[in-house]
Amino acid sequence: MQQQKKIQQQQQQKQQKQQHQKNQAVIPQSISSTKGIGGGILGKLMGAQQRTDNHLHVVRTKRRNNDLAPDLTSGAAGAITSFRERVATDLEKFKSDNSSFVTKVSISLAALTNEVPIEERDKVTMDVFKYVVYEQVEELGMDRWVAAKEPTDFVDEAIIAVYKEGHVPADVLEDLNKADVPDEVKGLSRHIADTQSKTAQR
Repeated sequence: MQQQKKIQQQQQQKQQKQQHQKNQAVIPQSISSTKGIGGGILGKLMGAQQRTDNHLHVVRTKRRNNDLAPDLTSGAAGAITSFRERVATDLEKFKSDNSSFVTKVSISLAALTNEVPIEERDKVTMDVFKYVVYEQVEELGMDRWVAAKEPTDFVDEAIIAVYKEGHVPADVLEDLNKADVPDEVKGLSRHIADTQSKTAQR
């Protein structure tokens, strides 16, 4: 493990030296290139533009080197990862418990995002956390479990009930089946009901 760290440090030092050498090669070119440009306003403008381009090139290469490995343990990614691990652990316990047929996963957006920087909070929405729960239910339940969101009073909180196969209440199944019906079928059934009621009134 320590040898790998030493190798990585050596590689980073080599990259930094190479980058420094490139930067040193770029800077004199920019200075010498402005000498060849004629005087006047246009010449000064062209020289300034070339210097700016060279400096931006240096900044971009430094930034690319720093952004090679994103951190999945902090910020928005860290919040999602830790929530996924917690849900997976809870569902594994639920799976191994043969006497339990329903479990509930609670989602509190405020609690889950309190460590996330403000500029990253748009990445961690309620829909993202609900998706994580449904994904884990599908994965661990092997498509035999049913997950249904229960009604709550608050927008930033949700409770998702997870039922094992054969233990789903009838009203939950009915609600899930209603949600699966396409809008065209719903409109057609309304139209049929309306025409039947008009016929009965005549």
